[in-house]
Amino acid sequence: MDFAPLPRFIQKMEERKSQDKSQNASGSRSRRKGAGPLKNIVCTSCSQDDISLVHQLIKSFGRFAFSTAVNSRTSHVISGEGKRTLNLLKGLLQGCWLVTKEWLLASLENGDWVDEEPYEMVDFSPAVRNLRIERSTWGSSFKSELFKEIETIYISPECRAPRDELRQLVQAGGGLVSHQARIAKVVVGEPSEEGVHQVTEKWILDSVQFHVIMPYSDYPL
Repeated sequence: MDFAPLPRFIQKMEERKSQDKSQNASGSRSRRKGAGPLKNIVCTSCSQDDISLVHQLIKSFGRFAFSTAVNSRTSHVISGEGKRTLNLLKGLLQGCWLVTKEWLLASLENGDWVDEEPYEMVDFSPAVRNLRIERSTWGSSFKSELFKEIETIYISPECRAPRDELRQLVQAGGGLVSHQARIAKVVVGEPSEEGVHQVTEKWILDSVQFHVIMPYSDYPL
């Protein structure tokens, strides 16, 4: 079916829009060159195929870099199997987007990054969305204060989870880690003197996942 040619004034408007888009694209490229480090994407419990897809999409769509571990530049953590991992918990405390790998597949089909919200891992914890919104609202001043009210926490070398990773979780949640059990209010992973809360490392992990201090009595050694 043949269509009538566009009226001249509409053609002019379309030509102007095309010129504006070209100028905006050029300006965006210039801004990207002069911009700071890109935000990065981290994969956790992902297959090698998932990781390869992330690299492919970053190369095609830009906007992000790739990192193997959550850091201050991380904006997205992609979960392949939905397992609770230390990278996922770190991302939660930082208010990152925590999304399933279906976000990648939808972006691939769309030809560009799609909206993250339909793929957000809200079933993992209500805190996922709450902290992400807080980070979006407060920007660089955002900081989790989950463990702030607990004076000091000692993490034992006997813990089954890596001690340094547990320390990072506590500190990312505003907590203070002690190097001596005798001056701590909470001792994680080993028996201690009376009057001190003694818990397993699962207390830290569960508290972070739900972003609420879990009852000490539920995590006896």
